[in-house]
Amino acid sequence: MQTTALITNIIFDIAFIPSLVLIYVSLFVFDNGTDGTGRWLMFTLFNSIPASILVTQIISWVAYSNGHYDFAFKVSLVPLIFVLLIGLWFLRDYLTK
Repeated sequence: MQTTALITNIIFDIAFIPSLVLIYVSLFVFDNGTDGTGRWLMFTLFNSIPASILVTQIISWVAYSNGHYDFAFKVSLVPLIFVLLIGLWFLRDYLTK
């Protein structure tokens, strides 16, 4: 579990920089023709990915350095929840059109 926790932490640390592009892209959700609630939900989801990566990686590295490898691995996977929510949102939009 120690190696797995280390690998996921490194992957998400590397993914943090490209995820900052989502903050810029989130402004473009207000240009499409969806309803007001949908726009704000997508804006919040896009902005929550970089924030969740930053917060969970800090917690995960602290847990990893204290020897809690299982907890560090589980915490480092939290940003995937937001990625899955965005994927489900796009799938819903694709299937309804």
